[in-house]
Amino acid sequence: MRGNYTKNWQGSDVPGHIYATFDGFNGHHDFYPKSSSGTKTKIKYSTDVPTGTMALEVKCDGKTVLNRDVTGTVRDSLTFDNPGHNPVQLTLKAKDAAGKFDITY
Repeated sequence: MRGNYTKNWQGSDVPGHIYATFDGFNGHHDFYPKSSSGTKTKIKYSTDVPTGTMALEVKCDGKTVLNRDVTGTVRDSLTFDNPGHNPVQLTLKAKDAAGKFDITY
């Protein structure tokens, strides 16, 4: 069994925007977006993963807010209460995936 790997990963993690294209992604990758102002956190995400499988997990203050399969073409958003500006963690979990994702917050 192969561990964490990425092949031809091209992307960026800048404030407010995380995105990448990849030919191979296996394992998981964590991102830690900076909390925004206000009492709610909004995350918009889109994926295009025609090969393999990929899931997105969102945690806030250690509690799971979202855990869903984002294989194929997915366009969605998530808004949740975060009045204390607690840390948010985004985790992409993939198995032999190829494609792209785009996340804004």
